[in-house]
Amino acid sequence: MSKNGLSKQDSDPFLTRYGLTCEEAYPVALALYRKERDYLELTYGDKNNLSAFYKQATYGGFQPEKAPTSGWLDFVGNDRRKAWEQLGTLSTSAAKAGFCQLMLKTSGKSFEAAMMKAKRDKFNRMERERVAQREAERKKREEAEAKKNDSSNVTLLSHHEEELEKERNQRASVYEQQQNVLQKQHEGVKVDLAPAPAAVARNSSTPTTTESSYPTSAGNHCVKSTAQASQAALSTGSTGNGSVTRGNQEVPPALLASAAAAIWTRPGVKEFTESTECKNVTVNRSDTLYIRVPIETLSHSVFWQFATVDYDISFAVDFYPGQLPAEEKNAFDPKNRILEPRRVNSHEEVICGSHKPTQPGYYVLHFDNTYSYLRSKSIYFHVYCAP
Repeated sequence: MSKNGLSKQDSDPFLTRYGLTCEEAYPVALALYRKERDYLELTYGDKNNLSAFYKQATYGGFQPEKAPTSGWLDFVGNDRRKAWEQLGTLSTSAAKAGFCQLMLKTSGKSFEAAMMKAKRDKFNRMERERVAQREAERKKREEAEAKKNDSSNVTLLSHHEEELEKERNQRASVYEQQQNVLQKQHEGVKVDLAPAPAAVARNSSTPTTTESSYPTSAGNHCVKSTAQASQAALSTGSTGNGSVTRGNQEVPPALLASAAAAIWTRPGVKEFTESTECKNVTVNRSDTLYIRVPIETLSHSVFWQFATVDYDISFAVDFYPGQLPAEEKNAFDPKNRILEPRRVNSHEEVICGSHKPTQPGYYVLHFDNTYSYLRSKSIYFHVYCAP
C-alpha cells in the first residue's frame, strides 16, 4: 500500500465496474463494514487503514482533538493515530475511494453483492425519477392543451349562443307575423258573418259561458271555458236543411269535419308551463290521453296550446258533429280527423292550434304516447273557446 493508501489504478474505478461513483459506493462499503466487521478476515494493518480512511473522509486532514487520547501502553490507539497522520492532506474523495478499494480487497463476494444491490437500487430510483418526470411533463402538456381548448370552447360557445339568439329572434318574428295575419283574418270573418245574423241567432241559442275543465275516470278530459282569444276561420253560414255554406257553395254535414285545423308553434315553454291558466296531466307510457271539447255555438272557435316536459308527444285532433255522448267512448272515426297524427317537439316549443266549427259538435284532442314503452309524459295544456 502506498503512503496515501491508493493503488495506481484509476481513482474512481467503481463507476466503470459497478456504475457507481466513489461517493455512492462509500456509504455502501461503510454499512457493509459496520454490519460484518466481526466476520471479515481483516489484518491488524487493514483495520488501522480502514479507521484512518474513515476519519480522513469524515474530518479531513489529521486533527489531534478528533483523535482519542491514548497512553504509552495503548498500542492500537497509537497505531491508528499514526495511520491517520500518514494520510496527510489526502482529499476526502480519495479517502473514500481508498476505503472502498480496501473493502473490495478484504471482503470479496460480500462487497460485490452489496455493490450490485446498490446498482439495482440506483437504476430503479433513476427509472422512477424518469417516470415521474415524464408524468409531470405529460400533465403540463395536458394543462396547456386544456387551456387552449377552453379558449376555443369559449369562442364556440359564444358563437353558438349568438346563433341561438338569432334563431329565437327569427321565431319570435314569425310568430308575430302569424298573429298579425290571424288577427286580420279574424276581422275578415266578422265582416263575412254580418249579413247572416239570423243563421247565427239560430245557432247561438245555447249560452256560451260554461264551467272549467274536469277530468274523467277513463283518462279523458272534457274542457269547457269562456272566450279568451280570437283566431282565423272560414266564412260560413247555415241553411235551413242543416247544411253549411262556404262562400256560394253548400257543404253537406257529412263533409264538415274535413276542414283542416290550423297549427303553429311559438317559443316560451318555461313561461307557458309556469302560467296559472295551464292544467297539468300525465300520459302514462304506452297510453293515450283524450280531451273532449264541446262546441255549442258557431260563433266560437276552439283554441289549444300545450307543452311537455323533456320529451315529445304525438298529437291529433278530431271533430264530431252532434252532442257530446253521455258515456266516454274511445272509438274514433278517421273520417272525422281534422289534424293528422304527428310527433311534435312540444318540449322545445309551445304547440298552438285552432279550428272553426261549421256546426255544433265536439272536438277530441289525442295525446298519443303509445310509442313510448318506458317514459310517461307530463303535459301542460290550455284549451278554450273564443269568438
